[in-house]
Amino acid sequence: MTLRHFFFNNFFLKLFSVAAGTIIWLAIHHSITNNLDFSEPASGQRLIKQTFNVPISLVKQEGDPRSFNFSPTNVATLTVVGEMSALRNLNQSDLKILVDVSEFTGSGPVQMDLYPEAPKELNVIAFKPRSVTVSVETNTR
Repeated sequence: MTLRHFFFNNFFLKLFSVAAGTIIWLAIHHSITNNLDFSEPASGQRLIKQTFNVPISLVKQEGDPRSFNFSPTNVATLTVVGEMSALRNLNQSDLKILVDVSEFTGSGPVQMDLYPEAPKELNVIAFKPRSVTVSVETNTR
């Protein structure tokens, strides 16, 4: 067997083997030097959508003694999207649906928009209802 036959017999198979070995070595070397953990997807690769029932909270002026009623409901459905780790560390109290009654001057029912709030790692994609009817609670004593 000549030296020329040794190198050039099945040349493309040998070239493919060297290229595959190099790629595998580079992948392992990269994962060791960058401390990659393959148990969870890398950041930004996998987003999870989750829906929560959140009570509607009031934003009103300090010292306002009035109580308010919501119609048709006092609970809203909030749908957020985020990474698995952000949703795993989420407290239900971090999600809020707000209605601003600080400028509410009348006593009759008024249609008011709701405003969702979520941590910055999550994106709010939907919430229902979009508005509620707010009225001042009357005390009948």
